[in-house]
Amino acid sequence: MSLEKFIIASELVTPSGMNSSISMSVAKAELSRFASQTCPTTDNKYACASIDFIKADSLEEKWVEVTNLLLDSLLQQIPPSLKPIPMLITLPQSLKENAFRENFASSDNANLISQYEVLDCDSGPEFVDQAIKSLDRYDAVLVVGLDSLFEERLELLDAGKVLTSGVPWGVVPSEGGQVLF
Repeated sequence: MSLEKFIIASELVTPSGMNSSISMSVAKAELSRFASQTCPTTDNKYACASIDFIKADSLEEKWVEVTNLLLDSLLQQIPPSLKPIPMLITLPQSLKENAFRENFASSDNANLISQYEVLDCDSGPEFVDQAIKSLDRYDAVLVVGLDSLFEERLELLDAGKVLTSGVPWGVVPSEGGQVLF
């Protein structure tokens, strides 16, 4: 049995685009997808970015659509012998897991996923570690990371954690997703 583990392919969705090619083209062209908003309590301006090219009625529907955008590309690259394939996924804190599960179950890609597990990770490295360990149970796995600070931007502003003229070390509230195979 081989102990080697590989990332064969990946895809991402960012506020700049629906895949890595579009996102990189937008970045290289220096086209800003960040909006400037004003903090309601301090009047400081701050930058933020959402995935606004996806129109959905709820957060759960939006993130299922982001997940499906990610999966559409990679599932075409996976050999038929590996389908259906297991999936590990992290969800943004603002998302209700049960509502996401219900929406995903009726999506086009649900029948290509043998099972999926929602992981509760505090950090990216912890998520990667759990994904690598999952390869002890599976021959192959899709690893989907979804994250959004955009929905939490007002709380982050109140806590002084957003990049503004008064907080030069803060974060830029944004959102996105990536899948690894």
